[in-house]
Amino acid sequence: MLRALRAQSGAEEALLRSSHYLTQAAALRPVCAPVVLSLAGAAALLGCPERAWKHLEALGVKNVMHDSVSGHLALPGALCLSGSSAGADRILQALERTYVWPSAEAPEALAQALAAGSVAKLAEMASLRERLLLSSGRAQAAAERAVLAALGSLASRGSAGRGDAGALARACALLHGLWHRGEGKGFEAAGKEEGAASD
Repeated sequence: MLRALRAQSGAEEALLRSSHYLTQAAALRPVCAPVVLSLAGAAALLGCPERAWKHLEALGVKNVMHDSVSGHLALPGALCLSGSSAGADRILQALERTYVWPSAEAPEALAQALAAGSVAKLAEMASLRERLLLSSGRAQAAAERAVLAALGSLASRGSAGRGDAGALARACALLHGLWHRGEGKGFEAAGKEEGAASD
């Protein structure tokens, strides 16, 4: 994506100029969501994912919002680094973790809710955990990582050997799960298919 932008005359310069104006606007209105989100998007397109994440942190983005924020902002930034698969994989791996880490805090949160007698919160926590696990952003990040792994495997081996077939099967299984989410076939089902395909 970034290479395509660079190929267009003046596109990168326009992005830099837009980023400059947005930075000035954000200095005056640091919690104006349209300004800060546009600034984060510009940083991602310029190949600066860490700067984009700092802008999102300034907004205090909650975990429940990661599905839209990560999918629309972090993934384009990560895929700009497709020439450096190690860098892209690191970002995609971190993106996947944003959907998993709240599970580590779940036991303590559940214990506190029970102690306070907040039974309604238990259902909310269970619903949030389910939404995070079945998140399209998480599934997209996993599928992109699988595609990168398959491409890396093909490039390193130079021919379609057994390892290449396993990497491609994993990528196809995850993408298949993404495309059939509307039929009740989510991320977890795709993971099971992927495991069976790679055996």
